[in-house]
Amino acid sequence: MMRETGVGALIVLGGDGTHRAVVRECGDVPLAGLSTGTNNAYPEMREPTISGLAAGLYATGRIPPEEALASNKWLEVEIRDRDGNVGHDIALVDAVISHEHIGARALWKIDQLAVVYVSYADPQAISMSAIAGLLEPVGRGDAGRLAVDSASRANANSR
Repeated sequence: MMRETGVGALIVLGGDGTHRAVVRECGDVPLAGLSTGTNNAYPEMREPTISGLAAGLYATGRIPPEEALASNKWLEVEIRDRDGNVGHDIALVDAVISHEHIGARALWKIDQLAVVYVSYADPQAISMSAIAGLLEPVGRGDAGRLAVDSASRANANSR
């Protein structure tokens, strides 16, 4: 409803799942993401007062978009089930193909990983992004993403 009424920006307080849900529904509405969850990989740590002031200055037109906004990458995920049905979703940080299970759960057995896709690869991050970052760092602001195939090493991927 906020997107449909034309809000200038949204301030999101939450973890990775909350931010993913907002991005999925609000798409191109600028977000000021504040990390309030546990062990978050997506929203960078930001000082909340400064973030709120910056979002407000942008939303009221006092700061132009080219000075106020920085884009974040995400992964578009296509999911096919055994019956051939296709679903679509997004991942803000990583998407993993595992031989063991499906879902947003912690992976404990490294031998169960087939492929890891990340929007950025940073060894200082949390999640699969840290592992990928040890192999081939890709910054949040850099072009491209990264795919890590467990059978090979790292394969840079521009889309």
